[in-house]
This record gives sequence, C-alpha cells and structure tokens, in this order.
Amino acid sequence: MTSTTSERLSHVVHLALTTDDDGVVTVGEIMDRVAERGFGLLLFLVALPAMIPVLPPGASGVVGMLYIALGVQMLAGLVHPWLPRRVRAYALSPKVAAALQSKGVAMMERFERLSRPRLLFLERAVVLRAIGLLVMVIGFVLWLPLPFMNTVPALSLLIIGIGLLNRDGLLVLAGAALALGTLAFVTASAHLLVKSLGWLRNLF
Repeated sequence: MTSTTSERLSHVVHLALTTDDDGVVTVGEIMDRVAERGFGLLLFLVALPAMIPVLPPGASGVVGMLYIALGVQMLAGLVHPWLPRRVRAYALSPKVAAALQSKGVAMMERFERLSRPRLLFLERAVVLRAIGLLVMVIGFVLWLPLPFMNTVPALSLLIIGIGLLNRDGLLVLAGAALALGTLAFVTASAHLLVKSLGWLRNLF
C-alpha cells in the first residue's frame, strides 16, 4: 500500500487513512503509505493550528519547534520524515480515521482542481534541501514570541506542503516567495526596532 509519485493526491490520502484488518491505522502506517510525500503531509498538517490568528500562549513555539525539526531533516537529505517511535505507534480509532478520510479526500480533490504536477525539476535534492533551510528559518520565526506573526508564516509553509504533496512546483515557489517576503518583513521590523531603541536611548 505504498504510494507512488504518479498517484493522484486524493487517492494517496484515501490509502493512507485506510484501516488494516485490526481496524486501526497508526501514524507510522500513514507516514509509510504516503512515502516520499511525508514531508508535504506534515508541513500541511502542522500549519493548520497555526492558522489561528491568536494562538494559546506557547502554542506557536511548539509549532515552530516542529517545523525546525522537519527542516533539519529535509536539509539533511532524508527522503522520509523521522518520527519518534511513540508517535509512530499512536493509533487512530476507526471512527476518527473514517472522518479524516472522507474530509481529507474531499479537501484534496478540491486542491486537485487548482493544482497539478508541474515544474518537477523542483524535486531535485538540492532544491529540497533549500526548502528545508527555509522551513527551518520560518520555524524559528514562529518559535519567537512575536505577536500576530503566526498566520502568514504558517500559510507559506501550508502552501509549500500542498505543493510537495501534489508535486506542484508552482505552489512550492509561491509558498517560498511568501516565506521570503515574511522573512524580509521580520528583518526590516527588527532593524527598525533596534534603531528606535537606539534613538530612545540617546534621547534620554
């Protein structure tokens, strides 16, 4: 039940969430079934809670740390995401798996109307490592206690995740452009803050 790069995204999601004879599906089984699309799936899933404009205290930091961990693995050239054994062993109940399957497949089918495999040269190892570095840096931005600065960075990684899932290089480029724009804004804001603090120090 291992996915291949030629399968439609909705079909991959359907297979990934299909329960075995024991009636359950584990996180490890899901990751094995999505195979080389595992990083895209995790980038997409981790971004969802971060899309909330105001997260509970500390939540953005957790999301940032998860992205840093994923970025390090991508930068290291891993083909499949590494997850701790306890996380891989976590089992979804049949009811939860069925609900995710129906909603997830429907969502991916909508994405497939707008997204398709293209610009496949972006799947080269050096490009994926560069994306991993970008994921790491955006993860660090999310980890910082910056107010109202989780939605846009998370959106950029969500777009990249969908692009990796659907082998859509154009979406990957769009997500990367949004991520770089976010970094430029954060850098400019930090520079302005340092200059303002220096001006206030000289004033008093």
